[in-house]
Amino acid sequence: IIRNVSTLIGQLLYTSFEEKLIFTSVGTLMENSDGFEIYSIDLRNTSTLSKLTNNEAIEFELQLSIDSQHVLFRTLSLNSNKGKWNNTQFRLHSLNLINGQITRLGENFRGSINGHAFKHDSSIYILGQLGTEVQIYTHHLPIKDLIRHNGWNGTYESIVLSHDNESIAFVYSSFEKPP
Repeated sequence: IIRNVSTLIGQLLYTSFEEKLIFTSVGTLMENSDGFEIYSIDLRNTSTLSKLTNNEAIEFELQLSIDSQHVLFRTLSLNSNKGKWNNTQFRLHSLNLINGQITRLGENFRGSINGHAFKHDSSIYILGQLGTEVQIYTHHLPIKDLIRHNGWNGTYESIVLSHDNESIAFVYSSFEKPP
């Protein structure tokens, strides 16, 4: 046992860069946004439990960046009377493990972000939904805008890259409506 925590754990991620376990908490009530956050346990001092997010959203799909210094995660905001988060679309965020800063990626994108995949140059392929179509975009830090890749009309999903970044694979459909 590394440490007991008083919450349900949704996803667990290990980073050797900072020797930490990062995990999402899962609330028992959807109406209680405090139950859905990201935490870390420092494996060099397991008595230290740090809350990394404090928002009114469900955080999910944790993914460690190639350099292990950032954790990307998607959010779905919960409707709240607190007024901090009033967004019902999926968003993509980056958590800097060195300074704790959280950045929303594709900040100027008006649609929903349905998936992503890291490229070795630290840019990110993003599956972005505008209207009924999901298209492939690229995000280069620190630029806030996404670059749309011209492709077929329809829906792209389940994007993955090869380890050498030479190949990209995805599912494409011109008949299915996005989730």
